Amino acid sequence: MKKGSRKFILSKLKSAPTGKKVSPLRTLGDAPSKPSWLNAEAHIGSLKRIAKDLLVDLEISRDHQDTQYFLNSIIQRHGIKSCLAWHHPLIKSAGIPEMLVSKGITFRDTFRSHEDFKGYCAEADLGITAADALIMESGTLVTRAKRGWERGTSLLPPVHLVLVDAARVLSRITDLPAVLTQWFTAGSNSPSAIHLISGPSKTADIEFTLVLGVHGPKAVYILAMVR
Repeated sequence: MKKGSRKFILSKLKSAPTGKKVSPLRTLGDAPSKPSWLNAEAHIGSLKRIAKDLLVDLEISRDHQDTQYFLNSIIQRHGIKSCLAWHHPLIKSAGIPEMLVSKGITFRDTFRSHEDFKGYCAEADLGITAADALIMESGTLVTRAKRGWERGTSLLPPVHLVLVDAARVLSRITDLPAVLTQWFTAGSNSPSAIHLISGPSKTADIEFTLVLGVHGPKAVYILAMVR
């Protein structure tokens, strides 16, 4: 460890607050009954700046041509040959399966078994998922996992493309409980897991050497869909 790193870490530990009372956590029962949604188009400048700080490319898609252009840039940049995606209406309506197949890229969104999924997922170049919300203050994506929306799709492929409805933007993380309340009171929509994704996988050692892609994708792209 470098002397400067050791000094910095020790100074942070010494200055850590102690003895402060922590406010009680809010429960889902305290959340507003309805989330307050923003639109990505109205905040695109701020969203792109926040995403850039996270090493994420974010764009707006108003039609199939915008989607095709963004998808082509990902394919060319990373040499994509194979892709798996969630079986999700947002991905289907965007025309992404047809776009990829027309480029000669192997595309799958259904699998015969869990073993079939794991084997293909581990070798795929690109994973495509859909987020339920984008939190503006941190550039964080909120996704649900359930059958057909497997979390491995966002973890194993080295490149991750996330589609999100442009009208599903939350101002801050404290707006999320209202969304969770809706999910868990709807019954059939209750997810097996909820994931908050803020950019590609980042790992740093004690000397602050940043490494991408150790625990997830090396590259993340967000496409906000105007519907």
